[in-house]
Amino acid sequence: MNETRQKMKIKILKIAITLLMLGQLSLRAQTVTEDYLPQAGNYALGVDATPFFNYIGNMFNGTNTAPGNNNTLDLSSSAIYGKYYIKDKMAVRATLAISGVHHIDKAYVRDDAAFYSDPLSNKELIDTRSNTNNAYFSSFAIQKFIGESRLRGFMGMQILFGYQSITDKNSYANPMSDLNPLPSIAPTLSGYTTANERPLEVRSMNSSRIGAGLIAGIEYFIYPQLCIGGEMSLNTIYSRNGQLYTKSETFVNNSVQASDKTYSPGGNEFTVKTFRFTPNGYTEQLGFYVMFHF
Repeated sequence: MNETRQKMKIKILKIAITLLMLGQLSLRAQTVTEDYLPQAGNYALGVDATPFFNYIGNMFNGTNTAPGNNNTLDLSSSAIYGKYYIKDKMAVRATLAISGVHHIDKAYVRDDAAFYSDPLSNKELIDTRSNTNNAYFSSFAIQKFIGESRLRGFMGMQILFGYQSITDKNSYANPMSDLNPLPSIAPTLSGYTTANERPLEVRSMNSSRIGAGLIAGIEYFIYPQLCIGGEMSLNTIYSRNGQLYTKSETFVNNSVQASDKTYSPGGNEFTVKTFRFTPNGYTEQLGFYVMFHF
């Protein structure tokens, strides 16, 4: 009888030790998860990681070694991510992508005044053409996270905004006048649109977009408070294209006259489509990202 009781006590002790160990492991796993995952009140900042994935992927698909190709890390379209956790598993997120390019081309042109005074003159002036290409993209979303581990999913809703404009401006060194109604211009820059007309400003794009949709994706915390993620989305987007115009100058009736012509009245478009991880221009949902929480 005593021996049976002793065996029973040992068995109960083993069960208690086992339960205690499992409890400690569970508590430890919970603590590790809590250390990795953000909580209510935390902020997060991140960047679009799609250019990095494209660069790494091209290293293995022959792009880097194919004739005429050069695999480069293009960060010109990267976006900034910001996030605030209103609950442990719910956050509001904003993204912003800005691309502003101002490019100037210069070319030599004959100095007409010097040439007419001396046909053997080699004096030159400089014509200038500037190109401005501005694009802005932003989105605002609310996310609901699913899962307790370092790999978790999310779903939510978002609104999107975008704008892009492209403008070329020309500056000519030889003025247009009654003495020189057809002045020389640099052949490598914009030429005359007619026999005696030259463009001063051309607006070739004026587009704005607004939309809303659903998002779904995954995040994996590779280190505490540091995650990589990606998402897909289904969006409805309304696009509006503004007027496109050309400003030019011409010599008519012994005087220089400015002309402002609209060559496209614009239009609009309504689309419903899904977007992949990889972004395609400022109008689409951004893709892979890296985000740090604090």
